[in-house]
Formats: sequence, structure tokens, C-alpha cells
Amino acid sequence: MKHTLRIWAVLLLCAGITICSGMPGGNNTEAVRTSDTGSFSFPATLVQPAAVAQNGMLPGFTPAAYTRACIPAKLSITPAMLTNESGKGDAAMLLDEQSLAGFPDKGQGGAPATAWFPGWNAADYPASVYLDLGEVATITAIFIRDINDTGIFTVEAGSPGNWVPLLADNLTGYQSWNQHNVNVDTRYLRFTRQSQGSNVSEIVLYGCVGTATPDTMPPARITSIRAVDKSSSSVDLSWIATGNDGKTGTAAGYDLRMSTSPLTSNTALSNAVKLNGIPTPAVSGTTQGHRVTGLSPATTYYFALKASDSAGNSSLLSNSVAVTTDVQTTPTQSRITVDQFIGINAFVDDPLDKLQVAGFVREYHNWNWDEGNIWSGGGNTNYPRYPNNQMKWSPSEPGFDFDAFYTRLGKANIGISPVIQGSVAWLHGGRDFPFANKPVDEPGASTTNPNSYEKKAHHMFQFAARYGNTRVADSKLTLAPGQSRETGMGLVHYMEDWNEQDNNWNGPDAHFSPEEYAAMASADYDGHGGTMKQGSGTFGVKNADPTMKLVMGGIFELNLEYVKRMKSWFETNRADKKFAADVINVHTYAWRTANGPGGGGPAKSPEEDKFREKLQAFVAYRNHNLPNVEVWISEFGWDTHPASSLRVPEVGPFDRQEVQGQWLVRAYLAFAAAGVDRAMMYMLRDVNPNDPTHFSTSGLVGPKGSWEPKKSWYYVYTLKNTLQHMAFVGEQASGDPNVLIYKFKNTSGSNGAYVVWAKTKRNYTVQGYALSLAGSPSSATKVQMVPGDTDGVSSVLPISGNKVKLDVSERPVFIKVDKMN
Repeated sequence: MKHTLRIWAVLLLCAGITICSGMPGGNNTEAVRTSDTGSFSFPATLVQPAAVAQNGMLPGFTPAAYTRACIPAKLSITPAMLTNESGKGDAAMLLDEQSLAGFPDKGQGGAPATAWFPGWNAADYPASVYLDLGEVATITAIFIRDINDTGIFTVEAGSPGNWVPLLADNLTGYQSWNQHNVNVDTRYLRFTRQSQGSNVSEIVLYGCVGTATPDTMPPARITSIRAVDKSSSSVDLSWIATGNDGKTGTAAGYDLRMSTSPLTSNTALSNAVKLNGIPTPAVSGTTQGHRVTGLSPATTYYFALKASDSAGNSSLLSNSVAVTTDVQTTPTQSRITVDQFIGINAFVDDPLDKLQVAGFVREYHNWNWDEGNIWSGGGNTNYPRYPNNQMKWSPSEPGFDFDAFYTRLGKANIGISPVIQGSVAWLHGGRDFPFANKPVDEPGASTTNPNSYEKKAHHMFQFAARYGNTRVADSKLTLAPGQSRETGMGLVHYMEDWNEQDNNWNGPDAHFSPEEYAAMASADYDGHGGTMKQGSGTFGVKNADPTMKLVMGGIFELNLEYVKRMKSWFETNRADKKFAADVINVHTYAWRTANGPGGGGPAKSPEEDKFREKLQAFVAYRNHNLPNVEVWISEFGWDTHPASSLRVPEVGPFDRQEVQGQWLVRAYLAFAAAGVDRAMMYMLRDVNPNDPTHFSTSGLVGPKGSWEPKKSWYYVYTLKNTLQHMAFVGEQASGDPNVLIYKFKNTSGSNGAYVVWAKTKRNYTVQGYALSLAGSPSSATKVQMVPGDTDGVSSVLPISGNKVKLDVSERPVFIKVDKMN
């Protein structure tokens, strides 16, 4: 939820650092670590220097073509071994806290804090420093302490003036040790900060120094390659990593190939298609995987691989696996029409007449409003806690009447999805459990075990029991005295599980990895496939109401990898391998730069930020892998304050309120064209019209108590009313690269509408544009959005030669017709 408290938390976090990237609503894509294995994902860039051996040796550097008579251990390195090539900043800080760094290979790494900072100017980067070990050593692992911000940090091997890339880390973690397994013989290593954001506080090396002998032992043969999942166009492969020498150590590379003929010989393998993007080998015994895409339906493919070490020794050919892809299936097409597709973010105390601008409401709903609302200034300090919960809905802990609110929305034909967010203060037996932290039941509980979220899953069951469609036995309810013992009220059909769980601004106790979130979602979905039998035995929304849809908490980054890793976790840990969410849910904001709010303003337009293209990637993934799952974009928007980093600009004669309205309508159109099922702008009301902080003026109406509609409220309302009962059916070529034409058609009738606008932000216009109409309609009506009118202003257009003429601008205009093909 983007309220004032969160805004200030963001500002405090960013104070004193150069760039605050990965902020709420930012568009930074998280790179997958080289140490991630078994996730069917691409690793961060890691270049093994094996090819150098074929081109001659570089001074001070050879591929690891030798074995050493020692066990890899933490190497002793000191600041005196460093040479600062740039001469800027104190490079010694990369190695000044070796004792504090501890032993990260054993999970005993400390928290070094001092970071080498070459300067504030862009010209200061890239900045490099190199390490001289004094003699050739075998480096087996490099640990990098990633402290804050994001940016690329590279490591090279070789000698001064002759460097070969070894690895690149995108530093997308927070206060973490990033492990990179390598296998290289070198005297020198070079470290480079590519940008201001490449914040590293310490480097720890592992390896060996000793007598070298030629390496003639190849990696052991892999016998475990298998298919763990498939679709009509993809196959997920899995295997157990082999070693560098037999099954010892870590191999240097894989050669994975595919064919439509059996792969049972080296000759067959050499004639097969070599696959790219496969993961770097992990330590022997690790489960690894790779997703092969772009395959044909109902076709049998064969897969096999070899492993090689840095000395050029190759393993024997692995076992071969045969996989037949599924028959092509067509995903269930959304029948959600535009009037129900248009959503907003709102609160229980927002007025109904203003909420009617949309057909769907995403309601921010704190868990502690329903039970045990312990405030520092008083409140329910004697709450009995789980399993003796005392749920309060009507009235709730703060006094809200959710029964009445949901009933009013239902009568107004407005759908609702409560966002059950935040932990409760009574977790862990106290009164001050942090709101933002992962709601595990006890201190130290595993965050990737669904059974650690028993208390949260019980609350989700109780919520679904009251507001879902299915009546639940009264004995299963845990209600506060005085609450009506209602079940199956049929008022809520979706429940969202948390909000922006991928956040990186509240620290590691609040940030959910995909695997951690999948574990909680599995508990909240159906008690982890019905396996959670302990305690109350009432866990998950599906066990209360099988028809209720669980919505994945909206992630703030458009990071498809997050969804893929969730899917991998479900397939590995659930007996039914089911994706335990009925909706994929994401957020996006069109920040001017990838640094989010730190990049300044004004923000980009929906077309400039490629809203349609970005969401199409999620829809395409859904279509191929999860055809019965919906896709939502549940936060987007722009501010109207002239100093906000998320502000819209003034364009020609258009003021900021006008441009906000235009861009919101254009964003809804982009998401509809992408195939998204629902889109929810942030949010109904302004927080404070005088506050330049981002998100404070992104509302459709004024702040609480004012509720005065802005121009955007009228424009979105006109969009809803004009395209009522219609769905997107395609884009029509305009003949003008600046003009877009989208077509919408009644899902149960022949009438439809064209939406025409200029996608620019420079007051581009076309006078007398001739719009071609499909289907020989007999009537055409132009609808223009205007402030003060929720239906727009209509005028009849004459049809001549199956065309109508209209003036086109950056404000979308609607042409309604009685017939459309």
C-alpha cells in the first residue's frame, strides 16, 4: 500500500546514498544469481575463460588445467595487494574487513560495511582495481558482499593489460553474500565498479596454492537428465551436476543439445541443435535445470548433454531423455468486459458514488483490522491470539463495517478483491511484531516451509468462510463475541495475498524470495494441498470456499522470473504440482529512469514506457504455461503535483490534470490490448494535494473529506460507460506511425467501438482523419471525453464509403458503431 508511512520509509532508506534504485513501483528487473540452481532460470553473466587455452596463455593467467594438492580454503588477501587503476576513492575498503567477513562459504559471513566509492560523477565510472596474489593460485569461489543499490560489478582474470572476463554480478540483493563458483588459475584478479550503484563492501576468495599437476581427469558422466514438466511449446529439464574431476568439485561448462532423433552417440550429439543460455555448472550433487522454449506441439524431442572442465576434458555422453510436447491448447479467453476490467485501488471508507468510476476495487485491507489490533497507544492488548482467534468484521477492530461495505459494492455491480496485507503485532507472543515482516509463526521458523504460516493461513480461511460462496460449519469459526455468525455471504470472489512481497526497502525480514512467497501462498491457498492438519486444521481459502480465487500479491517489479521461480517451487514441493494462485499480479510505474523515484521526473507516457509490450510477456507466459490463471496489473498511475518524480508533464494546451486523465485512459487501453484480465490504477483519492512526494497526488479525486473529482475521474468513468459490455478484439492499422486505433466489440452483440488517439506527448494532432469501418455499419457516434461529464459528449458522424472523419489528438476519442466485424 502506498500510504504516507511507506513513502517516508522509502525516503529514509534512500537518504545519503547516490542512487536509490529498486524502489516501490520501480521497473528494475532482478537478475538471477550465478549461485541459483535448480530454478529453471538463466544465471547472471558468468564467462568461464576456457577458450583462452586454445589461443595461447596470457601472462600470470591460465585456465585451471591443473589440479593442486590442497583443499580449497579462504585465501589470505590484504589491501596492500591492491592497485587502484583509477586512483579514485579508497580501494582498500574492498579488503579491509576480512576478519569481520568471516566464512561466507559456511553461512558464517559477517556484515562488512565500508565500500570503495570512486566518486559522484558519471565520468568516474567504470573504475577498476586489481589484486596481485604474488603467485599463481587456483581460485574456486569468489564471494561478493552486496550491501545496497544495484549496478554491475565485474571480475576479470589475467594480468595487467591482458584481462579476460570472469563474472558479472548485477548486485540486486540487499546485505547479502553473493557466491560465484569459478575454476581458474591466476595470479591477478581485476575488480570493476561499472556505475555508482555497484556497491560492494568486501570480497572474499577461496582457492588453493600448491604444486600443480596436469589435469587429465574428466567430469563424471551425467546419468540423471530428465523432464520435470512440459507444455505444448516448452520442456523443463533437470539433472544432477557432476564434478570437475569425476564427481569432485565443479565442472566448467555444459554442452546441452536437442534433436528429433535419438541421441545415443557422440556423432548424433554433434549433429544435434546446441542449446544456449544454459546454467553454469554448480557444485557436484546440485540439482540444476533449464527450460527449452519455442518447441512445436505434439512433437517428440530428445535431449542429452556433456560436461567439461577448464582443462578441456569432456565427460562421456549422458543418458538421453525423450519428451513429447503437449497438444496445443487455447487458453480460456477473458470474458471480462471493459466496464469490469477497469479497476481502482481504494479503502473501505471511500464513498460509493466516487468508487462507481470503476467496475472493480482492489481494497487495501490490513490483517490487524480483523483481529488483535494492538496499537502502541492502547488497543486490544489482551488479544488471546491463535488458535483462540476472535475475528471482527462488522464492526472490525477499527470500527469499519466490512459486511456493509462489501454489500454496497455488490449492489452497485462493483467487484472486490481485498488485499490482505501486513503482519499482526501479536505474532511471536509479543505486541510489536513489525507490520512489514514475513508472518512466520515463531522466531527462526523456516520461511520456505508452508507450515510456518499456520496463523496467517487460518486467517485467510476465516475471511473466505465469511465472505465466500460456501457455507462453513459454525464449529470452524473463530469469531469475537458479539459478531454475527455468518458464513457463505457471497460478497467476495477474490482475495489477494500480501502486497509487494518482493520489496527491497524494508530489509531481508520483509523481503520474500519467490520460494518464500510460494510457501506462504501454498499455505494460504489450500493448506499446502491439504497437508496442514495441525492446530485448528482450518487453513487456506480453498478449504473454506473452493470457488474463491486467491490472487498472488502484486510484485512491484515487472519480473517474470519471480513467477517462474514460484512455479518451479510449487512443482517441486506440492504433490499436485499446482500453481497455488489463480491470478498472476504485478505493478508498474512509468518512472523517467530505471532508478525509480530517484531518477526525477516527469514520468513517461504509457506508450513510451511500453505498457502493452511489458504486460504481453506475462500474458504470453500465462498462455503457454498457466492457461487458466488470470493476469492483473494492480498498480499504475501518475501524479499531478508539479514537483513529483511521478508527475505527468504539461503538454501544449493540456494541464497536468488533463494529461493524467489522457494517460490513465491510454494505459487501460494498452493493458486491454496486452490481454490483461483486470487493471487497477493507483488510487481513487489523493493523499495530499500539496505534497510533492510520489504517489501523494495520483488520485482520481481529491483527498479524504474533499473527494472533488479531477479530470481523470470523468475520463475513466467515460471509458467505462462507453465500452460497457465490450472487450478488446484487435488493433487496426492507421497509416500514421503516431496514431493508434483499437477495436472493442460487444461480447454478446454486433455493436462495437473504435478508440483513436495519438500516442505521442507533444500535442500531435491530425485534422479530418478518415477512419475505415469494418462490417458496413449503418450508424456511427463520436464520444469525446470532457471534464464534468461521466458519459462524454456524443455527436453523430456521417458514414461515407464505410469511413468517418474525425480530428485526432492525444486525448482518445471513441467511435461507436452499430455493427463491427
